[in-house]
Parts: sequence; C-alpha cells; structure tokens
Amino acid sequence: MSKSETTFIATCSICGKDMNVPHPYKDHEISCLSCKARFLAVRLTDSERKKVKLLAECRLQNAEKRSEQHSQQKDVESEYKSEFNDEIASSLTHQQLLEWQFQNQLDDTWWLAISGHSAKRHYSLLEVKALKESSPNSVVSVLHAVYTDDENPQWVDYEIVRATPLAPPPLPTPPPSPIKVKYIANKIVFYGTLPLMTRLAVKAVQSHNYKLDNVNDTIGLVTFSTGMTFASWSGASCSLHIEEVEQEHFKVSGAGKQNVSGMQMAALDFFGEAQGIANKVIGTMRQIASSQ
Repeated sequence: MSKSETTFIATCSICGKDMNVPHPYKDHEISCLSCKARFLAVRLTDSERKKVKLLAECRLQNAEKRSEQHSQQKDVESEYKSEFNDEIASSLTHQQLLEWQFQNQLDDTWWLAISGHSAKRHYSLLEVKALKESSPNSVVSVLHAVYTDDENPQWVDYEIVRATPLAPPPLPTPPPSPIKVKYIANKIVFYGTLPLMTRLAVKAVQSHNYKLDNVNDTIGLVTFSTGMTFASWSGASCSLHIEEVEQEHFKVSGAGKQNVSGMQMAALDFFGEAQGIANKVIGTMRQIASSQ
C-alpha cells in the first residue's frame, strides 16, 4: 500500500464511534458516518483516542439524561393539564386559581384576554385581579402558560369571588280556607266553601221547620218540602242551587212549585207562593251568614 493510500483510525468526538481517516490527514476535513459531524482530522495517540472516546460517551449519556428529563417534564406538564382539565369550569375564582397553581408548583404566569382580545405579555394573578377590579363589567379570561403550545387551550373566565345566586322570591302564601260562611252584601254573594254553604242552607231550611228531602254537598243542591200552605193543601216542594261564581264565592238561587193533591191534574203556584218560600229560605241564609 502506498503512503497516499494509508489510513488510520480516528474517534468521533461527538458520538465516540471509530472511523477510518485517509492519509495524508493534515487539514483534511472528514465526516462521521454515524452522526454526520464534520471536523478536521487530527492524529491522536492511543491514550488520547481513549480520552476522546470516553468524553463522547459522557456526552451521549448526558444527552440521554437531558432527553429523559425533558420527557419527564412533558409528562408532568401533561399531568398538570389533565388535572386542570378535570377541574375546569366555565369560570374560576381568584382563590381557586391560586390553589391550583400552588398545588402543582407552577409559576404565576398567565395569558390574559379581556372581552375576547388577548394581551401580548404574561400577567400574574394579582395583576389580573387589579384589571378585573378596574373594569368589573368586562369579561376577563385567563390561560396558564403551561397551555401555550396546546392546540385547543382551555381558557376560563376569571372571577374575584363566586357570585352567590339570588334565592327565588318566596311563593305567596295562599289565604287560609274560610271556616264559616260570610255574606258580602255589596256583591250579593256568599264567601265560604261548598260544604259550608250546604250546611248553611240546611240550617236555614230547618229554622222554618220544613222537611229536608235531599242534600248533596258535591253539586250544591238542597231540596225540601213544606206542609199545608195558604195556597195548597199538599204544600210546596222547593230546591236551592248553590253555584260557585269565583273561588270560594257563591250565589244561591231557588225554585218552588205547588204539590199536586187528590184529583188534581196540575197545581198552580197561586200568588207565587212556592217561589216565595224558596226566596224566604235564601233570605234566612243571608241573615245567618251576616250574623256569624
């Protein structure tokens, strides 16, 4: 082999791999086939080559450690983000943001947006609080710097304190149900309940010693009959109808007819006596209700 064709072994100072260097080597630029590093070839002794190789191995180990630390840091940041996303809400208070930041040992570094317009620098939470206090009606949103490179950053609305929702106004208390019937003369109505009105009608009928024939407090109907009257030997049959015209307000109407007796085919209500009896009982109901 000629002198110009001789080669010697060199060690890459970057990756520590051995490589062949052609002769003459002086000022000859070579490139490492492993890591593509380029440098000038220099003849080294065996001990020097070992030192270079050891140095390169140390560099590789340090590079691996840095890569591992960087990966761990990314994992920690992802964990912070995951925890924050789990707790994320449409809005958070100043105290909640401080607690989250302290628990995850993060810097007080936040992006700020006011009414949708992002600021060009980072802010601390105290600065954010001061801005919110100076403009309480503005919508202030924050984003921690750890989210800077996220594709879909999680902005949250900033609140100094959580607003306490107003309690709904209490429902109006319904008036108590009446316990006795009252007569309202200017409206010509009774105030009470249907059962109370039915009992009042029964009381009015009995006060005249008339005979009760039927009482129905579900539909508000009371029927009764009389004994012999001035216009009829067989007496009269009357009915009282109780109608609710509005809540717990009632009107009472009455009807009457003479009873047929003997060979009579029909009985006429002479002088409106039967109707008058029904009206008399209604009048008694008014008197009793007015005196209660």
